[in-house]
Amino acid sequence: MNSLTRIAISQLLTGACLLGAGLASAADDAPTLLAQIRSGDPASLREAAQDIAAQGAAPEAVLDALSDALLARASAAGAADIHAVQQGCRALGRIGNKRYYRVLRQLADTRDANAGLRTACSAAADRLGGAAGPQYQASPVAHADTPPSPPADNGPRYQPISAISPGMSMQQVYAIAGPPTATEHVHRAGSFMPYRFRDDHTGVTNALYRGQGRVIFSDPDPYHADAQVIGVQIDPGESGSP
Repeated sequence: MNSLTRIAISQLLTGACLLGAGLASAADDAPTLLAQIRSGDPASLREAAQDIAAQGAAPEAVLDALSDALLARASAAGAADIHAVQQGCRALGRIGNKRYYRVLRQLADTRDANAGLRTACSAAADRLGGAAGPQYQASPVAHADTPPSPPADNGPRYQPISAISPGMSMQQVYAIAGPPTATEHVHRAGSFMPYRFRDDHTGVTNALYRGQGRVIFSDPDPYHADAQVIGVQIDPGESGSP
């Protein structure tokens, strides 16, 4: 056996060991990944996809659940949903399992989906290079442990915070975007405030929307009965915790 052959065999064995370690780690993490994917929270879905991509491997049950979630969110207009689906497509492409080629092509060809989302899914499909073997089939029914979706006419339909404009009242914002995940008040004194206030403002109130960003309100003043929007920060990575 010559030296080149020994090197090639060594590289193959190393690669096999790394793949085996990745599969073992992914199997251990499967319950957590499934819970994140099925939570209905786009931020959790994005985090799960990033973890799968970083590991470079995942059980098919996890990848099937991920594919189900991506198909369900492909047409959503919210920035958090778009980022989650983009990350999910990249994860499927990175795994290299050709079982998911057709679902990636389906996501890439979704007409009413965001253009950036379609581009990311198309690139992931190209990375797989084509279909091979039995292809993933979308689940005909929801998973038993997936929280049921409310009826279409059950409660208001909220818009993403990108629909909020400066000058709106807090009441208007909550009617449009729904209640925030959390709020925090930041006092003007002793804090760096990148906004200009009237002299009688004492600070701002941040309405935090997990997976979307935050809406910044000035404190009420004698000229307004309600807090007014002075800024909107779009941040898909917003945790929603003060």
